[in-house]
Amino acid sequence: MRLTTYLPARQPRATLALLPSHGTTTRMWGSVVQLIPPRLGAEMLLFDLPGHGGAPALAEVDIGSLATEIAQQIESTRCTGRVVIAGASTGGAIALEAAVRPELMITGVALFNSALLFGSPEGWAAIVAAATRHGTPAFDPAGTRRGWFTVVFAEGAGADVVADTLHDLADVDLSSHLACCRALAEYDGRHLARPVTTRGLAVGGTADRAVSASNMRAFAADSSTFRYEELPGAHLSVIENASGAADLLSALLRDSVARHHATAKETT
Repeated sequence: MRLTTYLPARQPRATLALLPSHGTTTRMWGSVVQLIPPRLGAEMLLFDLPGHGGAPALAEVDIGSLATEIAQQIESTRCTGRVVIAGASTGGAIALEAAVRPELMITGVALFNSALLFGSPEGWAAIVAAATRHGTPAFDPAGTRRGWFTVVFAEGAGADVVADTLHDLADVDLSSHLACCRALAEYDGRHLARPVTTRGLAVGGTADRAVSASNMRAFAADSSTFRYEELPGAHLSVIENASGAADLLSALLRDSVARHHATAKETT
């Protein structure tokens, strides 16, 4: 993965790392970052998956190695110690893997429309075969539109952003797309629910047909530190309901900073 966008804060108090969904780019977080109040002092790090947006292509990847890359790049930025990491779908799985890395000192995690298991190997094999046959990740734009967005959004206020998102999918490097599909087919994060001690949010989309909201609801129920939230929208709810996503992330940032200050007072 590559850090492709850095948004500094005038007086940084926390760092927000944002990881995209498979098939999308940092563009998916565009409206969200604009809605997070500058007074929170959050410097923002936006990452692209291999072969997506501004990241170089890779023919082989796995969720664990992507989390390692994220951890290394966050460390290299010398950002503030209060790090909140958020990811959508695939990005959520990577964020969860990164959250258990003690070297990052992550103080908050947000998982949007994600899961500990993504579909079945057979389902991913069919997607790989179709993308290979058509020579593009965007082999079924109508089906992708229905899976990622509600009809009301796609045919109404969100028509332009939906078109841009599907354009980004068509530009994804094919070998990297196939590698990400295989990584998701092999991924099993069920061992991570209870070991994660960082406070966090597990967010489902009310109309998500790609990854049922029940995945995030069950994760939160099995975790002692996560709470479940729901956003109106389909799989890419952070695009469809950017204001709701921004509100949740802003609250997580405020909580992270407040707890850091409380801990600092206790130790002085």
